[in-house]
Amino acid sequence: MNDSQQLNGASSWEIAGAIFRGVGNYSWHAAQSTFDFGLGVFNAARGKTGSEFSDLENSRDLREASIVSGVVILSEIPLNPASAEAKEAFAMAYPGLASEESLEETIHRLEDHPQSLEGLLSGIKGKLMEMRSAELLTETLPAGSSIRLAESPTQPGHDLEYITAGGEVFGVAQVKATQSTAAILDHYQLHPQIPVITTRENAAALGDHPALASHQPDLSHADLDREMDLLAEASGPLDAIPLGAAAVVIWNLGMGDGDLGDRLSAAGETLGRNTPATLAAGLAASVAPWWLVIPVAFGARWITGEGEKDRVAAWNAFKHRWSGLDAVIRPATDRS
Repeated sequence: MNDSQQLNGASSWEIAGAIFRGVGNYSWHAAQSTFDFGLGVFNAARGKTGSEFSDLENSRDLREASIVSGVVILSEIPLNPASAEAKEAFAMAYPGLASEESLEETIHRLEDHPQSLEGLLSGIKGKLMEMRSAELLTETLPAGSSIRLAESPTQPGHDLEYITAGGEVFGVAQVKATQSTAAILDHYQLHPQIPVITTRENAAALGDHPALASHQPDLSHADLDREMDLLAEASGPLDAIPLGAAAVVIWNLGMGDGDLGDRLSAAGETLGRNTPATLAAGLAASVAPWWLVIPVAFGARWITGEGEKDRVAAWNAFKHRWSGLDAVIRPATDRS
């Protein structure tokens, strides 16, 4: 019976038992490697000299450290970074927030808070509408004139300012990227002297209403919404750590030795052995530049490996002493 037949022929109870063995082995080795990491840190703090990087026995630690750092870095890189225009709109709409984190980081942080994410994207959409309207409508002005965005992102009454060649403001306008015409009519009631720039759909719905500016940019609300949906979906990072764990399990299932339980146990051991390095690298990625993940992953994996060697050496020494003591005691017991 080949390996695939052996795995396919396993009963549900055998599969459940194999999974239990794998999870148990992971838990055991995760706890053990955490102890090894602590022991390695303790010995390093005491000034104890470890092994050399060139030692062949360290090749496994170096190989696994490389994989851990690569997986954690992948987890921090956006699948499809936001465009420069979207980042500029984000910085203009939320200057304080943009000084603390990137647009991709903000979207990722708000993934589990749909209302807050919707508010963020609405602000970005509105600012994009202002930026693009200013660019398109400038082409309708006399040579030398231009349109600039209001200084404050919360400027009451208007978003755009029409500027002469000499730098004088000769008009203002409010931009509404809303899907409903109600907001435009409300603005008209409050500020009838400030015309509104809006989307193609709203302009068509309102026709010649006096609330609208005489020149309107050809910008679609549906296109803006689609752009925001893509931004929300594409800016998040790859869930590389779960994928990395799955890859370890699949590799052991396909290439490992023994029955299903043996293979899942081997996968659990590998994952558990690298738990401290993964946690340390993930912490580094959350508070420091991505490149710092590499030395942190290598350092944590190296320290864990050094602690493991000390633990194994201490255990072997204990067993040697116990076997020697047993050899002394047993003859006396036999004589009695």
